[in-house]
Amino acid sequence: MSWKVSESLTTTVLSFMEPDGLDLLEPVIEHAVRVGSVMDEAINKVLLLAGFRTRDATEFNDLDSGIHVAGRQPRQWYIASILTEGVVGLIASIRACDPSDDDPSAHVGISVDGKARLTGRGIRIAQDGLHSLTNDDRQEHMRVLHRIAGAMYGQDMARRGFWKADRSLLELADELSLPSQEPPTVARSSLTSTQVLAAAYLALLGSLELADEATIDKDDTVKITETWTGTLRRRLDDAPAEDRQELIRLFHEAACEETDPAYKSFASELLEAIGLVGEGD
Repeated sequence: MSWKVSESLTTTVLSFMEPDGLDLLEPVIEHAVRVGSVMDEAINKVLLLAGFRTRDATEFNDLDSGIHVAGRQPRQWYIASILTEGVVGLIASIRACDPSDDDPSAHVGISVDGKARLTGRGIRIAQDGLHSLTNDDRQEHMRVLHRIAGAMYGQDMARRGFWKADRSLLELADELSLPSQEPPTVARSSLTSTQVLAAAYLALLGSLELADEATIDKDDTVKITETWTGTLRRRLDDAPAEDRQELIRLFHEAACEETDPAYKSFASELLEAIGLVGEGD
């Protein structure tokens, strides 16, 4: 794929390259070259966002120009978005799990301390992970957090109205964008945003699954867990196979990196439990 400058600009450039009027220092020639270069760069970025692998066409033929489309790859921006939605949604759902005003006996809810225990590990992983991102990746990571949290707040406002919408979603994006004051003692270098989010996602689900009934009622655990794992599956239903396999790879990697035996066991079985892989995969 390549970009061609306008016919009028091409004609003008060629007029300065004819034998009787050759002038390679003419500024319009440099302008045309720069326009083509800028547009090829833009095309390449769009293709990468759409999930394609690209290479410079000159790698295959010195006389070619433009971008060679070599196949598909996982869309990292999409993976980051659905993982962010899950992390934000899980934390918000846990924090919103309060006793019912109409019938407290029918809905125990979660105490303040219980909410802190259930969300603390996932939040800590997310904040510690910021130390391992490059500056550019950290800025993009924070931008995605605020964009997704803002979209979720907008959806909640449309559903429940302005006064009842959960504004804590917006505050949660700020909280998750704040690196821990002290970098982790053992930090992995060169992490990606999706690796951080996958680890935080697993930690939050693990905290719910491993919690005792004094912390959270099992019915609440099932409700929260099924809501967000169901959302994850729906997001992947129409996604390319590359996206699905990348998410599975990230969860497998996060499970392998887990140091707590109980969490490791849970994480290792999660993919099959939520239907992302079949038995024996």
